[in-house]
Amino acid sequence: MNKRRVDLALLIIYAIFLYPVVPGRFSMACYLALYGIPLCYVFFHAPELNCLLGRLGILPSMLVLGLGFLLVASMSVPVLAGTHDFSYVNVIMAIARKLLIVSFLMLVTSSRCPGQDSARLFMRYYVLATCCYVASTCVFLAFPSLKETWIRFIGTSEYYDHLYSSYGYGARFGWSGFSGYRTTLDCSISIVFAMALSTSGDSSSNVGDFELSVGLFTCFVGNLFYGRTGVIASAICIVIGLVFYRRVRIGQLLGLVLLAVGGYYAISVIKDNVSVVREWYDWATKPFVNLFNTGSFDNYSVNHILNDMIYMPEVDTLLHGDGWYTEPVTNLHYMHTDVGFMRQVLFWGAPLTLFAYLATAGSILLLREFDRVMPLLFVVIFAVFEFKGEVFYELIPLALVMFLVERSAAGKQAPRKGEPRQSWARMRSQFALGGRKGF
Repeated sequence: MNKRRVDLALLIIYAIFLYPVVPGRFSMACYLALYGIPLCYVFFHAPELNCLLGRLGILPSMLVLGLGFLLVASMSVPVLAGTHDFSYVNVIMAIARKLLIVSFLMLVTSSRCPGQDSARLFMRYYVLATCCYVASTCVFLAFPSLKETWIRFIGTSEYYDHLYSSYGYGARFGWSGFSGYRTTLDCSISIVFAMALSTSGDSSSNVGDFELSVGLFTCFVGNLFYGRTGVIASAICIVIGLVFYRRVRIGQLLGLVLLAVGGYYAISVIKDNVSVVREWYDWATKPFVNLFNTGSFDNYSVNHILNDMIYMPEVDTLLHGDGWYTEPVTNLHYMHTDVGFMRQVLFWGAPLTLFAYLATAGSILLLREFDRVMPLLFVVIFAVFEFKGEVFYELIPLALVMFLVERSAAGKQAPRKGEPRQSWARMRSQFALGGRKGF
């Protein structure tokens, strides 16, 4: 993604912690490493973390307090409702887990790349790791025997075996195992990051037209693998981004066209010889074929959501929720709804749902530190994905840490035009940590 040499060790770290491998036989040890290593690393870099927290500001501080309030509410609502269903606590705690991982990656980036723009490098390696993951899916699709071997290594269950054999799910697999909603979200976020990196900034972390085209194409293909929701969100973001970033160039368009044509012919050849690729191709193109033939996407998933999963709850449920997030017998989501806002309303009512979404909007608003377009693109991702599932807990920690690093790099006041920003690595030296390098 960059003219500058890729730090392979840093890329591996991003790939491992963004897309971890958790074999079932060693799941406990893997999760201890996945969160224990970042926790220890952040602990030993506490002065740098204090440097960031010292620049929180009013809005970020309110967001942190608001997240604490949501955590307390997720534990209180089931008690008050008498359900004692504390499964939603895990959803709120996902914010803390994501915050830990993102902070760890940002600190490692600063340590390995001193004097460079850590926030933009974070976005760059986020995109690179996602592209590598999509490439792994392509390998597994091309070599089904390798996929079966990898499934036996990481372990499986009756539930996942059913998914792997379901129509349209054959391509939802990478080195982490089953890859669906969250993975297509990562692909959509990576597309936004790739476009943001094509704008002015630290030249060492910028991408050119060809690199941008490769990143957009690869992550968009990933969306075709992992979920149609990401296809819709990414398509909207690409159109808005290319227009508002004013980066529509002949080189970009030519690169995207060449990649699309080459990819189409490659898939055409492979699908004739690999049944799972042929099934995925039919699944991915079916809505567009329907649109061309009938004038409607005729998508079962969308129709099911609109007709069966979105409805007006009872007044009491609307006000304070039912206190259920997971059904005790089936272990499925309460009332079998996939829609993000419906899950929240059914659990703790409309007021707390609105509060959670205001916290999400506030965190997205912080991305103005980068440019004025990125918040708009994240709003698109948030709106599209929340229609199908829950993603607010993924976006809040990502936006919060990126804001803190960008604010820390820029200093308390924005630099004057033409004046270089103070790097995060330089600020670290104020805490006698600037000379320490490496992971």
